[in-house]
Amino acid sequence: VLHAQGVSAVVTFDYVSLGVSMGYQIAEAKQLETAKAENRSHTIEFLMGSTDDQNAVLIHEGLMAVLQPYLDSGVLVSKTGRVSLEDTYVQGWDMKEAQNKFSQYLTAYGETLPQIVCTASDALAAGCITALTEAGHGSENWPVITGIGGDKDAIRNILEGRQTHTVYRDTAMLYDTCSRIMHSLLTGQSLPTQVDAVVSGTAEAPIYLCTGVEVDGVKGIGKLLEYGVSETALSLTKEDIAKIHAPEEDPVPETTAPADTEPTETKPTTS
Repeated sequence: VLHAQGVSAVVTFDYVSLGVSMGYQIAEAKQLETAKAENRSHTIEFLMGSTDDQNAVLIHEGLMAVLQPYLDSGVLVSKTGRVSLEDTYVQGWDMKEAQNKFSQYLTAYGETLPQIVCTASDALAAGCITALTEAGHGSENWPVITGIGGDKDAIRNILEGRQTHTVYRDTAMLYDTCSRIMHSLLTGQSLPTQVDAVVSGTAEAPIYLCTGVEVDGVKGIGKLLEYGVSETALSLTKEDIAKIHAPEEDPVPETTAPADTEPTETKPTTS
């Protein structure tokens, strides 16, 4: 669409930003800056989107802007050696193919598991969850699992401890932006303030980038409710609401002794 003539505006999600958000979720969940300072490492595997989808390219770009320094320094290690988009793609974002690929990844780990499973969508995360479940792995060694989408199935997986993170894509924001642009075009008014612009050949069109909402664990679901997503849309029960709003447990004291203890820290700085 960016190369088509006569395009007045483009509306999409900011997929680079979604990838960046996912990278920071991992960096915070596994305290990667602390691991770097303590010369510790974490194992990670990736399942990215379809190579024929530009959105998958953009997500991977944003993700690696955060995680590549940790891969280069050895803080993050992929036992399969699959890190690039070409080596980790799932054609058509297919959940079943994600399940099959991740089952193959698990052979590199023997009786252990990767500590982080980074997937580019909730459907791919669901495929990994199915693979882990069918392989008989229990929750005691369950990895950090990311996704993008924020659909109600992912929210259910987060509530039940099967998925750790997601990034909610607000389609209502997408629709509202499109509606405002269409109204401006039909009434001859100026377009709303643009976020960015793309140049395609001789045509220049504004591109509107809609952001996502990070959902970090069960407490992160509360951020979605505060944002305005309804309990009904997320299929939340009274028990779910009580769980979301339950008092947080005391943080684990900071220590450098056990390898699996991860002190609290702030977001890493990337360049």
